[in-house]
Amino acid sequence: MENATRAVKLSVPEGLHMRPCSLLQQAAAAFSGSVKLSTDGREADVKSIFDLLALGMAPGDEGELSAEGEGAGALIAALGRMFDTDFEGDDASD
Repeated sequence: MENATRAVKLSVPEGLHMRPCSLLQQAAAAFSGSVKLSTDGREADVKSIFDLLALGMAPGDEGELSAEGEGAGALIAALGRMFDTDFEGDDASD
């Protein structure tokens, strides 16, 4: 089984609000494995908008994306690009 992790930093001025959470969730929805975002000792299922919102990530917060399952590396790379581009550029549908 493929595993992948990647460190991320949130630069969106509004924090991890509904739009970025929705983009992350949509990208992860088709993934058959497990995908998580953790920060400051808390963890969220990326397939759940509510879990992501509950993390309360603020601008400048760092976290780690992790996935387990077929295609984990590609998914983590795509989700990481979302953080890198402040959710304005490339997404997992590329």
